[in-house]
Amino acid sequence: SQNAVRSDGKVGGEVAMTFRLGPGPLNGQYAAMAYPLDAGTDFDSITATLRSSAPMRISVQVRQPGGVDGERWHRSVYVDQTPRQVTLRLQDFNLGEVVTDRKPTPAQVRSVLFVVDTWHTKPGTAGTVWVSDVSIGGPPSGVKSER
Repeated sequence: SQNAVRSDGKVGGEVAMTFRLGPGPLNGQYAAMAYPLDAGTDFDSITATLRSSAPMRISVQVRQPGGVDGERWHRSVYVDQTPRQVTLRLQDFNLGEVVTDRKPTPAQVRSVLFVVDTWHTKPGTAGTVWVSDVSIGGPPSGVKSER
């Protein structure tokens, strides 16, 4: 897969990820952009404004230490050409395909990722995903969590 990330240069501004997933059979193809977090950051939700060049689903992920390669918690989000703000509660994230009552530990999370992968998108697909106004904390007033 290929991807290129570019920013409009403004604080909190829009970041565009142009991607092309590798063609062929499913082989873990993905494109991602990450927002690093300081160790010990305490938060219960992630808010971002998202849009894409075509209707699709992306994975919003948080990663924390654990296991061989760390633990990756995720939520699927629908995006299309219309910018829309989403707020995702950490308690609604799932650990890969594992069925567990455990939830991410906010103070251990090291990054927030926005991922296009073959769980939601066909190999060979190309497009652009735009992300802006990423924040962590409690949901802003008047914003409902996506379910």
